[in-house]
Amino acid sequence: MALQADRTKDRRDTASIAGQARELFEEWAAEEEAGYKGEVSWEEFKRELNAGRPSHSRPFRESSS
Repeated sequence: MALQADRTKDRRDTASIAGQARELFEEWAAEEEAGYKGEVSWEEFKRELNAGRPSHSRPFRESSS
């Protein structure tokens, strides 16, 4: 009987986690579609990361192309 109760609890936990995951993915999809506020472009990020570093230790090339 205890084993049956554990399985029921596992299913309930799984359903709860799956529901939360669906909500999170819906939020991410909505954000992606609407555009992120304050988002920095990849090119800007690389420039800032490379700024002030000697050319031989820059982690990214200046251009992706």
